[in-house]
Amino acid sequence: MKKGSGLTVVLPLAVALVGIGMFSARADGLNRNWVPAAAKWVVHVDMERLMKSETGGYLFEPASDPQVQAKLEVARRLLGIDPLKDLASVTLYGLKPGDREVVAIVKGNLDPAAVETFLKAGEGYEALSCGKHAVHKWLDKNRGNRPGYIAFPMDRAAVMAGSIESLQTALDVLDGKGET
Repeated sequence: MKKGSGLTVVLPLAVALVGIGMFSARADGLNRNWVPAAAKWVVHVDMERLMKSETGGYLFEPASDPQVQAKLEVARRLLGIDPLKDLASVTLYGLKPGDREVVAIVKGNLDPAAVETFLKAGEGYEALSCGKHAVHKWLDKNRGNRPGYIAFPMDRAAVMAGSIESLQTALDVLDGKGET
């Protein structure tokens, strides 16, 4: 490893975290009623503001690369969204230590039917329900075939989690049944 290469990784990460911190501090962006009282940590990113900022320009500069553009085009065609234009905000929170307990609430111009079609084409797809909500389960090859879960509980929003229990907790909170 070259001398100083750690700084090459740490500096952009620090800039990214500062940028995210600036946007997560905005009280009008984070809907606190979506986060359960049991959450151990919360990160909220206003994607619309981030994309318009100098920090966002720096973070998303690699997206202009032709190879990255090709991958983004695949996302556009398969999922019906442009990740750089259609995401309004992302809220992440953790209920317990471990990545299986992370919940993501994504707001934006989402196409639930396209996501469902995409997931159905993969291995391990299963249609479930949590209360009144349709839930889609899939096996994530990038995470050692661990399951992932997604529901679309309201217009323009998706909730994703790595466990059905975490997803159920999130949906209960969104339905006004949990303590925030």
